[in-house]
Amino acid sequence: MGWAWSTTGSETITWATRVVALTWVHSGTGVKLPVAEIAAAIRSRAITLGIERPLFCLDSVHGCQLKEGLADLRGVRVVTPMDPALSSGIVCLAIDGAAIFELPAVLRERHGLTASVTPYSVPHLRLGPSILTSPDDVEAALRAIDEVR
Repeated sequence: MGWAWSTTGSETITWATRVVALTWVHSGTGVKLPVAEIAAAIRSRAITLGIERPLFCLDSVHGCQLKEGLADLRGVRVVTPMDPALSSGIVCLAIDGAAIFELPAVLRERHGLTASVTPYSVPHLRLGPSILTSPDDVEAALRAIDEVR
């Protein structure tokens, strides 16, 4: 069974739509979006309306940048696979000797960084860069993790 965004979501694209911006992964579940199908639905809707196709923006890069930067920090182990084919925006990590359940509050209070702890049997710190995350935000997150480790 295919994904049905083309029949349940693309009708929200109108003649006034200029940009459709998405994050590659749904941060609550880790489910990756079917990007090719969404792009095809956008294209099809634009043809149906007789309009120029809206710009389709997709954020998948900040998670990769963040993983690479975290992997370079001593005492930090990136749990999320480095291969982009196996992961997306959410980045889970372990920090040697860190009080994992205290880190989200510390990161928020000291650095304004939003983080959470995974709800799994082995908890990890979880960061979720999004389409609003800039390269400067990634650098700030790396500095924050470096400071609290």
